[in-house]
Amino acid sequence: MRVTLSDVAREAGVSVVTVSRVINDTYPEKVSEKTRQKVLETVARMNYKPNVMARGLQKGRTFLIGVAIVRVADSFFGEILQGIHDAAAAADLGVLLGTRRLDIGKDESALRELQSRGVEGIIYYGTTQDPQTAKYLVAEGLPLVQLCNSHTKLDAPYVVVDHFRGAYQATEYLLTLGHKRIAHIGAYQERDPQGLMRLAGYRAALQDHGIEVDESLVVPGGWTWESGYRAMHQLYRQCQGKVTAIFASSDFEAVGAMRACQEMGIKVPDDIALIGFDDLPFSAWLDIPLTTVAQPKEAMGQAAVKSLIDLIEGRSTPNVMFEPELIVRRSCGGKSPSQKSEVGNLLST
Repeated sequence: MRVTLSDVAREAGVSVVTVSRVINDTYPEKVSEKTRQKVLETVARMNYKPNVMARGLQKGRTFLIGVAIVRVADSFFGEILQGIHDAAAAADLGVLLGTRRLDIGKDESALRELQSRGVEGIIYYGTTQDPQTAKYLVAEGLPLVQLCNSHTKLDAPYVVVDHFRGAYQATEYLLTLGHKRIAHIGAYQERDPQGLMRLAGYRAALQDHGIEVDESLVVPGGWTWESGYRAMHQLYRQCQGKVTAIFASSDFEAVGAMRACQEMGIKVPDDIALIGFDDLPFSAWLDIPLTTVAQPKEAMGQAAVKSLIDLIEGRSTPNVMFEPELIVRRSCGGKSPSQKSEVGNLLST
């Protein structure tokens, strides 16, 4: 049975008004410190949970925030959501989840749905190049924080990892191992913002080390196992000459590519080195643990909630960019390309 405000008041031997004043921190001068402590102890002992809807009606608020993301059926968003949930719970906020298909360029109806449910602000994971709906909501005054992506056309603060730097680190690490023919499987099609930044980091690392980018080694993926699998087969068909390493723009794509390599008889890491991005939990538990670029996903979710609360309460908030971390595992091996088996015959037309 739900514990009510009256139950707490009766147990503490005070009025309902007094309990309300203590819980909502109103008129503190009218409640003695001894009484306040007694009420708080009773609240804790009885595990009383305030009625959020009633509190919202009293204060003209809903105490709800919305989260608009692509999907929840993968571990990347699971960790992000855990961080959002923890920070929201600490601030006594409820979370409404709006999901949508990854239809780049289409209107994100989940945003309007969240708005219609009275959320006080939205954490927005957007992949479209021109987020029209998000721009409309910001113009209407709804607090909005971008998560994982930073749209130049959207006037809203963002919380991201440095996608460019992470891709640069991954590619440069392969270069330090002696690789020169490095392919990229990337989620950059339809101008996906973070996919484009990772592609740019890959290109910059090669160019800074005096290596011309071979466009035949740049193959589109799409953030999924299947896309990485298909991209690896495409690379197999169109690659000219030798390829000794691959940087994939997500762990999902990397694992899909790894599966394709197994089917084609290309051994990781003996024949080809492989790096992903995101450091998803399964990456360390593969038969060949995956070298990857880590994002602090829970911390990013928590930071997004903090930024959104600042906006809701009328404070300005800065953009937040987290540093990526290269996690080295077995999928890159330790040999130089000269010691590797000749994979050129496998990866050639």
